[in-house]
Amino acid sequence: MEILKDTSLSSRDECARAAAVLRWTLRQAHRNNCSGVQLARDLLVLGVPRAHAAALAETADSTRETYEGQVKSAGFMINKLTDATVSEGPEGTVETVKLTLHSDEVFSGEQKMAELLIDKTQVGTLLQELKKAKKIMDELDVQ
Repeated sequence: MEILKDTSLSSRDECARAAAVLRWTLRQAHRNNCSGVQLARDLLVLGVPRAHAAALAETADSTRETYEGQVKSAGFMINKLTDATVSEGPEGTVETVKLTLHSDEVFSGEQKMAELLIDKTQVGTLLQELKKAKKIMDELDVQ
């Protein structure tokens, strides 16, 4: 809301919608490992005014650490994993791989897909952690 305080948005609903768009944009930048510089460049290409693109880029960079901390502490839940693929990270990212996880929602049966960008230097650590998790799950399955 701090970003929107000096705007000409006339109603609370307009501010809420604008805030939702900003939140979504920043979340996607974080989720896709997009730096503030890259975000600003992409927004400028889309026609966003330079000052607004710079403000969003600065916000993305200043909130990245908090976002990453929340992800590390909260983690994420995947129901029944049906497939996983790895590919090169998208254009514009540096030294990343894209991990795509396909899962089935246990209760509804709905199929979901989650895409994660992972820094190549952390792929080995992720693999070790996944092996530990699988071992623990296998032990729980036996009991």
